[in-house]
Amino acid sequence: SEAIEEHREVPLADEGQYEDLVARWATRHRGPAEPGGENRCYVVSVGAWVDEVQRDAQLAEILALVGAQGEGVVGHETLRRPVPDPKTYLGRGAANDVSARARACGADMLVVDAELTPSQARNLEDVAGLPVCDREAVILNVFLRHARTRRARIQVEIAQLEYLRPRNTLRI
Repeated sequence: SEAIEEHREVPLADEGQYEDLVARWATRHRGPAEPGGENRCYVVSVGAWVDEVQRDAQLAEILALVGAQGEGVVGHETLRRPVPDPKTYLGRGAANDVSARARACGADMLVVDAELTPSQARNLEDVAGLPVCDREAVILNVFLRHARTRRARIQVEIAQLEYLRPRNTLRI
């Protein structure tokens, strides 16, 4: 973010840190990859299921969404969680276990089949040591990947910006 020529004397609102913020976010949250999958995702389906059919259907759905996004899936699991942990959604111990299994499979991204709050996503990233993508981000990436018209792409990009607004923080 550089000042335009006639306004050089006016300080920038972000003190020139916008590009740094975008670059940091881009390295942590890569967008949809080309077919073949640039990212190797480990998928965790979380829920309070009452039967195996429901659990398997939810897992199959998120795996299909990740595939439609263009990412490769290196492993997956289901985690029964009746009440989400307010800090990491999975709980600290479960997050450590899941991230260890994800790294053992060679994953470079953790996909959680739940709607995470911005703080839950950040806390889970810190615990797991991997970028985290929740269900809403996967769906937005699928829509962006399959948007054909300029208008459709703009609408999806607006939705992504609204999704990212509370998640963008400058972490030093």
